[in-house]
Order: sequence, then C-alpha cells, then structure tokens
Amino acid sequence: MNSPPPKSPAANANASSPRPVSNTSGASARSVSANTISPGFVETTLATWSYRNADGTLDEAKREDALRLRRAAAPLNMIGEPGDIAYAMLYLASDASRFVTGQNLYVNGGVTMG
Repeated sequence: MNSPPPKSPAANANASSPRPVSNTSGASARSVSANTISPGFVETTLATWSYRNADGTLDEAKREDALRLRRAAAPLNMIGEPGDIAYAMLYLASDASRFVTGQNLYVNGGVTMG
C-alpha cells in the first residue's frame, strides 16, 4: 500500500480518522491512535471573567456563588483543576492506553455534555 504524500487531502483525511492508521509501506508497520479529550469546567484565569468586576478585580461573592452552582451541577460535586486535564492527556500519551483509539475522553466530573 502506497502512502499519500504529506499534506495531501488524502493524508489529512487519514490523519483525522478515529481509527488506527497503519503505514505498511515499509518493513515495519506502526499504528497511530487518535483520541480526543473534552474537558469540563476548570477554574483558570480565563474562566474567571464571569465573576470579575468592571475594573478587573475578582468579586469573591460572585465567584463563590458561581463555583457553588458548578459544583452542584456535577455528580462528583467538585470543580476541575488544570492537573485533571493534564493527567488525562498523560494517560492517553502513555503505554497504559495502548489499546485505546477512536475515543473521546470526557474529563468533566460527570457533567453531561451534548
């Protein structure tokens, strides 16, 4: 099987496939897995815009109210941290996920995403 040249439409379509892709043009075949992560709400500096005052200062009362509502909506009753997403990425990049491909990993504390 001949591989299409890099950057061709066929190569781009193949790269976006959720199935493993094998390069069988050489003596050794190499499989590539393709997975995605859908993160839920994570409190980061970017996420704080909704509870900042007009002058940019943090409104602690608004923050606590917003985070309370977010926690109440999550079955795990917690807010995600950047490390939670990083650990999911680490898992997908590790040998522990060697048999995982074509998956979308929801890292969201159990909040339904649609």
